[in-house]
Amino acid sequence: MRDGGVLYIGDTHIGKRFRTGVPLDRLGEREQLIYDCFNLLLNDSDPEIKMVIHLGDLFDRPTVNYDDLYATYKFIASAANRNPDRKYVFLQGNHDLSRNTEMTTAMEVLRELLSPVKNVEFVLNFPVNIGDYLFVPY
Repeated sequence: MRDGGVLYIGDTHIGKRFRTGVPLDRLGEREQLIYDCFNLLLNDSDPEIKMVIHLGDLFDRPTVNYDDLYATYKFIASAANRNPDRKYVFLQGNHDLSRNTEMTTAMEVLRELLSPVKNVEFVLNFPVNIGDYLFVPY
């Protein structure tokens, strides 16, 4: 959804596997569609978009496999580098966090991997002011 110069994305649930009722020859198609749509939205060519906000549940679980984590990292890093004047903000959702406070989640790893990329921000545990906005995670 777009609102002025902001593009909102939410509930991508990367790492979710669709198996029930899916023919064997079509396994993985829906997961690929999620990747493709996520990547397309991150790289929207509209020059009016100044901020992309992911509203939570980037991942389907607090931990995901390395392939999903690495693909997500590549999509975000590539989009942020291609669009240096665009801010990317990722809010933690309930699927992204763990009840085990000692566990390192996929969102925390992703935040560390993307820390050198200056136009990417994560809002994980506490409200954060970014520009004119106050972002509050789940």
